[in-house]
Amino acid sequence: MIYIKPADKKELLELVAQPSFRKNNGQILAGGSDLLVKIEHFGLKTGMIVDVKSIKSLRGITKKDNLIRIGSLTTLSDILGSKILSKNAPNLTQAANNFAAIQMRNRSTIGGNICNASPAGDLIPPLYALDANLKLESHRGIRTVNIQRFFKGPGKTVLKPDELLSEISFRALPSSTFSRFYKLGQRESMAIAVVSLALNFNSENNRFKDVRIALGSVAPTVIRAKEAEKILDGSNILPEIVEKAAKIAAKECSPISDVRGSADYRRLMILRLLPELLKIA
Repeated sequence: MIYIKPADKKELLELVAQPSFRKNNGQILAGGSDLLVKIEHFGLKTGMIVDVKSIKSLRGITKKDNLIRIGSLTTLSDILGSKILSKNAPNLTQAANNFAAIQMRNRSTIGGNICNASPAGDLIPPLYALDANLKLESHRGIRTVNIQRFFKGPGKTVLKPDELLSEISFRALPSSTFSRFYKLGQRESMAIAVVSLALNFNSENNRFKDVRIALGSVAPTVIRAKEAEKILDGSNILPEIVEKAAKIAAKECSPISDVRGSADYRRLMILRLLPELLKIA
């Protein structure tokens, strides 16, 4: 096993561009919460581990000109303790608070949670609702991809072999925004989501405005319930409108049945939970 610890981002990008990285099925070690499980329990074979934990330029949370930037090595504990995020992206903070135990939050990174590409990933629905952009870097240059175009399926992304996710960015929410996250699991803590929902919306003259609804664990990737959003945007805040939108959102899902819950149960939970999260209170 080859173990390498690059000193900075430049050295890291040069390293992953080398043929030896691909030849050895090289793996990036950040928090390690997902990678170590894949190696120990799912038989992932790798001949090279690249430890990036000490690259400081990939960690941190900043806000400038209403744009929030989060380095990919920022931990869940960093997110949970950030005043910038608690004020400007509350549902992302709420999602971090629902993530595993304290020890795992101290290790797990936002980049790892995204690149693991699980439809049950806790931080992904809030980032969908925030319409986040992802900065992908390689020795060839930089490209930006909206998070909704990043995932190709469970465990699959558009990342090229020599690319790394370096930064997540999104616009700060207005202070008037209702920003909510809910995760339904089989137990109260340290559970994989059966269903998760993230919402951002405003109200103006008793009408819904700027509605964004993201749903997790109900399709091969996290999805935006865009038809439900259309029903709500500009509509009066009335129970019958909310109920109609919830029914549309449930139809937009394509869940599977597994050990955590049936497809019908997941649709039912969307139908019941969405109206609760859309309450103005």
